[in-house]
Amino acid sequence: MNKNRKLMAYSLSGLLGLGLTVGGASFALFSSTSSNSNNQFTAGTLKITSNRDDVPTTGPMFYTNMTTDAPGINPTGAWAPGDKQTRGLFLKNEGNLRAKLKTVSITNGEGSNIEENLKFTQEAKVIIWQVKWFNSVGLNGKLTNLNATQMDKIMKFLNDGYKQWSAENPGADPTQDPNWKRQLLQAENLILFQHINDIIGTTGSTVTDELVKVTDLYGANLSDLLNTADVSSLGIIAEPDKAQLLAFTVELPLDADNSYQGISANLTFKTYWEQVRTINC
Repeated sequence: MNKNRKLMAYSLSGLLGLGLTVGGASFALFSSTSSNSNNQFTAGTLKITSNRDDVPTTGPMFYTNMTTDAPGINPTGAWAPGDKQTRGLFLKNEGNLRAKLKTVSITNGEGSNIEENLKFTQEAKVIIWQVKWFNSVGLNGKLTNLNATQMDKIMKFLNDGYKQWSAENPGADPTQDPNWKRQLLQAENLILFQHINDIIGTTGSTVTDELVKVTDLYGANLSDLLNTADVSSLGIIAEPDKAQLLAFTVELPLDADNSYQGISANLTFKTYWEQVRTINC
């Protein structure tokens, strides 16, 4: 592609250090004047912390070039029409209450050009995946065992799978068509299965014992997240002291015109979690 089609630096920054302490309502201790007056009810804690997938490295998920503010090994370079990138956001529940993902949103990065941010989000598309680590009976409990190298490999194969699927389905839009969403999930899981030994290593693990899968596909225009997207129907739960790995695929469609040349967008992804309410009888 001609270099004049290249877009200037764009990063989705500020993903880390957001202080994602959510559901932080305070609860009073209950007391009673009746005979059984020694009842005590202590509020639990809900605290979600974030890192990008190559933990413990901090910094934005998407960064154009490596800098002191965005250390890493996977810069995107300047974006051109047709470019797409998948990056992971690692979210851990450090509290003692179960948490459910309610919304995902984006905000303008500090010091960014709001008009250029808006222009980019109106054209770009985003897909959100949940990455799960399964054992042989299908229980999700091994995500915290993933190391940075394994997570980087998962993101690489998700990138490769999406590019391959897009090439085989020209014009398909998984953000709009439920059928395409389902087919894309199947294609992604197939490529992950084909490379499972590359991800988990060959020592002490076999394909039948441990599997990595992607599910809970959400697709929209990136601008939809400016208004905060309700993703509670996905049912993503963070158990105490457990982690979730969400993958974000951002694409600048091939039909982006020349008016996008030279713009620079700086955006922040945010997730909002709430305590999972339980009823005890």
